[in-house]
Amino acid sequence: MSFRRIITGLVLSLGLIAACGIAAYAQVEGQGKGERHHDRVPLWRIIQQLNLTDAQEQQARAVVEKFQTNIEAQRQALTDLHRQKEQGTLSDDQRAQAQTLRGQIDEARKLMQTDLFAILTPEQRTQYQELETRWKTRRDEMRTRRGRRETQQDQQ
Repeated sequence: MSFRRIITGLVLSLGLIAACGIAAYAQVEGQGKGERHHDRVPLWRIIQQLNLTDAQEQQARAVVEKFQTNIEAQRQALTDLHRQKEQGTLSDDQRAQAQTLRGQIDEARKLMQTDLFAILTPEQRTQYQELETRWKTRRDEMRTRRGRRETQQDQQ
C-alpha cells in the first residue's frame, strides 16, 4: 500500500468517526429537558415553570393527555375544514360546523384547566395564570406582527 492511500484512509476514517460522534452528541443533547414534543406546547412550558412535585406532574400529564385524546376528533375535523377553506370550497354549513367544533374544544379546554387547578396549590394557580397571561400577550403580539407583514406583502 502506498503512503498516500494510508493517509487518505486515515483521514477518511477520522472524518467518519468525527461525524458519527457529532451525530451521537446531537441525539443525546436532543433528549434533554425541553426537547420532547410536548415541551413545545405552551401549556407544558407553563406547567414546567410551576415546580410541580412528581405526583403533581404525573397528575397534570394525565389530565392533559386525557384532554388531547378527547379533542382529537374535533381537531382532525377542524384541520379538514381548514384545508377546504384554503381550497375555497368551504360552505356556510361547514363554517358553522367549524364554529361548533371550536366551541367544543374551548369547553374541553376549560374542563382541563379546572382539573389542572385542582392539582395545583394556590400559589401555583396564581403563577399559572400569570404565565398564561404573558404567553397570550406574546401570542397576540406575534399575530399582530404577522398580520402587518402579510398586509405589507399583499400591498407589494
